[in-house]
Formats: sequence, structure tokens, C-alpha cells
Amino acid sequence: MSVMECMKEKVKKWLKTPDFYFYVVFVILSLAFTQLIIEKNDRLNLAIPILLTVFVVEVLMLYLLVRVRRKGWPLEKMFLLVATVLGIMFIILLPPGQAPDDGAHFSRAYGVADGVILAYPVTENENYSGVGSSLPEEVHVMLTTDNVRGTYKQKLKWALQGSSGNVKDTVYNGSALYSPLCYLPQVIGALIGRLFGMSVMGIAYLMEIFNFVAWLFLVYFGIKLLPKFKKMAILVALLPITLQEATSLSPDALTIGFAILLVGYVMNLAYARKGNLKKWDYILLAVIAIMIGMCKIVYVPLLLLYFTIPAERFGSKKRKWIALAVILGIAGIINFAWLLISSNTLLQSHIDSVDPKAQVKYILGAPIEYVGTMFRTVEWETTFWLHTMLGSTLGWLSIKLPDTIFYITFGIMLILIAQRDERLKIKVFDRVMYIASFVSILLLILTSLYLQWTPVGGDKVGGIQGRYFLPILALIPVMICRTNDKIPHMNLITENKIFCYGIVINMLAFVTFFVQNL
Repeated sequence: MSVMECMKEKVKKWLKTPDFYFYVVFVILSLAFTQLIIEKNDRLNLAIPILLTVFVVEVLMLYLLVRVRRKGWPLEKMFLLVATVLGIMFIILLPPGQAPDDGAHFSRAYGVADGVILAYPVTENENYSGVGSSLPEEVHVMLTTDNVRGTYKQKLKWALQGSSGNVKDTVYNGSALYSPLCYLPQVIGALIGRLFGMSVMGIAYLMEIFNFVAWLFLVYFGIKLLPKFKKMAILVALLPITLQEATSLSPDALTIGFAILLVGYVMNLAYARKGNLKKWDYILLAVIAIMIGMCKIVYVPLLLLYFTIPAERFGSKKRKWIALAVILGIAGIINFAWLLISSNTLLQSHIDSVDPKAQVKYILGAPIEYVGTMFRTVEWETTFWLHTMLGSTLGWLSIKLPDTIFYITFGIMLILIAQRDERLKIKVFDRVMYIASFVSILLLILTSLYLQWTPVGGDKVGGIQGRYFLPILALIPVMICRTNDKIPHMNLITENKIFCYGIVINMLAFVTFFVQNL
């Protein structure tokens, strides 16, 4: 059989697969939405080249996916391929300063690279302004701009020009409380950039690259280790909002990465691995536990999953409890120590009308009103959280994709959760631990923002965005998984469809970035 005949046979087989029609439908939808985005942003003069570029890139990436899938690539390698391409495009098309709090996170990371572990009080005209440190004066301009036309040209100019060498005390209250550990990738980028005399904007780009590489490494191994439910982890990792955070200056990249790694590693130890834990297993469990708390203390309940690791992996029940006590004790001491160290910074950096101590007294004195506030917040804010979680609202909440895209993404996620296509022989205790972890984190997110961002006695929690819930989405399939084949299930959303949709929805995000910033 000739090469041409072989190709024809392969094409015929592919045409008969359901995935092929899914690809065709979504490529067509992608082109239609691309046209809408172009028209909305008054870029009709660029319509043909943009549409042609989107079509070619999507077809090439989907063709490459089909090829590597047929060669038997595991899902984690397919993810690595797709996420690397999409991540590079994010770094190019969404410049530093356009992700939420980029300026504050750059300032904190740059300060840590300077050896400033704790931000200090900053005054302006002899008046107290907040907490921060001394930074290059370019930060005030280069990393505080939102998406506007001409941004690419301006950012490129800043990246190529040298630093003035002038410094200025800079306030960054919002990021001052973050542990230095969660900025390790950015700090490495800053130190290397400064070693080579790069501009402030050049250093910011280098920080983003190192942050993305760290996230990619963590998520890759998290997906690789997951014995079940890889599809949800892949879908979450390929959402535009996740890739935005992964390629930004924010520690959210490490938070999401470590959360997926924790779930994958613990599930692997609990349901796939045989034999006793090795020395490196204990070390890695301790490192993950420490980093989860250092990134964001509200995600510490993820460590409840450690209790689902069977006692036989430790050698005995006694050894299990001793090992977990030591691991969680070390993580707890380190996290508590940082809270004590940074508590003074918290008091100095709180915004006007917000008083954490007074808020705690209010909660203790009016618990019923507090519970009512929590329920009221969920009722009023759920739609906003979903939009900012599923990626239809990006950047500083100003980069918006068509609402239809949100509904499609939401529908795909609901189907993926509802289809329950994978089963797991999970114990009741284990399921309770996953549910308790999920619910505890939700409550901690609400309560922490109520303390730090909401006026005393406020009737709604302020400051919560949907991206805060990304680290716990991978828990949902385990919480509701079926334990036997008799329970009804389906398989409408396959791995190939998730990769396809990830490519399509991110291409729409790229088009939006491009037409707004060119």
C-alpha cells in the first residue's frame, strides 16, 4: 500500500470518530467568535489575517494532537505539549502588568530578591502610606498599566531600554503578607535578570517564564501521578484563567501547581502504589505540606488527604500516625511562625475601614449574622465567581470573552463531573476527607477575605474572585466518584475533546488580548 493510500485510510478512520465532528464544530465556533471579538474591538481591517491565523494554528495543533495520541503518548505528555505552546503564547500576548496584582507581586518578588523578607512602613510627604520597600522607579509606570491599544509597542520599548538606576519607596500592601517561599521562581528570574543587566520589564518577563516553568513542572507530575480523574485536572489546567495565572507574576501559579501535585501524589500512594513509603516520599510529603501553607494558608485543609494514605504504606498504624504528626507538625510550625512574623505587617497594611481584630470580635459576638453573611455572599456572588473561575473574564476583570463561551465551558465541566466515567474503590472515610477538605477551604476563603478585605460587620464578603477556587476543583470527581460498574455512567467528554476545547478557548483569549493591545 502506497503512502498516499495509507493516509487516505487514516483519514477515513478519523472521519468516523465522534471526536472529529467535535473538532470541526468547535473550530467553526471558534472562527465565528473570533469574528465577533474583532468586530467588538473595531479591528475589521485585521479580520482576514486573524481568522486565517486562528484557523491554521488550531488545525495544526489538533492534527499534532491526533498524531501523538495515536503514537500512544500518555496524557501528561500531551498536556505538556499543549500547555507549553499555549503558555508561550500567553507570555507573548498578555504582557506583564495585565494579570491581577502583577505590579504588587513583582514588587514583592523583587524586594525578596533584594533581601527584604518583611516589607517595612513607607511614608510619602511624611505621611504613612502602607508597607513596601525600595524598588526601581520604573515599576510605578511599567507594571501598573491595564490593557490599552499600543501596549505591545510600549512594553517592547520598556523591555529593550536600560534601567535608570533610580529607586523609590513603593507600597505593595496586597502582596506584603505573602511568604518569600512562594516567590522562589520569580526571585530566581529577578536575580538572573539583574545579573545580566536586564531592564525592569525584561526582568518581569523572565520572572513570568520561571513562574510558568515551575507551574508546568508541578502540574505535569501531578497529572502523571493521578491514577484516576486526570481529565478534570487537565481541563482545570488548560482554562484560560489558569494559564493566565501560570504565566503571570502571581504565586497563584505555585498554589495551583502544588494543589494538583498533592492530589495526584496522595491518590497515587493511596490507590496505585504498593509497598512501604520510601525516604523521599516522606520528604516530598513534607515539602508539599509546607509549600501549600506558604503559598496560601487557606488551602491547608488539602493536607487532610494525607490521612487517606493506607497505614500499610507506612508499615503500621502507629508509624502512620507518628509520620503524619511529624510531617504536619513541621508544616504547622513553619506556617505558624510565618503568621507570627508577618502579623505586624498585616496590621500595618490593612486598608481603610478594615480592622481584622475588630472583625474577629464581631464574628464571635454575632455568629448567626456571620453565617447569614456567608450564605448571602454565596447567593449574590456565585455568578461572578463562575465567570472569573472559568476564564470568560480575564486580566484585571476587563478582558472579557463572549458570554456564550462561559456557558459552553460551564456545560463541559458539568458534563465531565456528572458522567462519572471512572470508578474508584474509595472508603467512606476517604470520601469524607475529600469532602471535608473541599468545604473547609471554601469556608476559609470566605472567612479570610471577610477579615482582611471587608469592613467590620459588612453584609457581604468582598474581594473574592473565582480563580481562588481553582486549586480545589480536582477534588470534585473523587468526592462523587462511583465505586462499582452498576452505577449509571457515560463518557461524553473524552481526553481528546478536553485538549481540543483547551486549544480553542485559549485561541479566543489570544485574539482578545491581541486586538486590545496592538
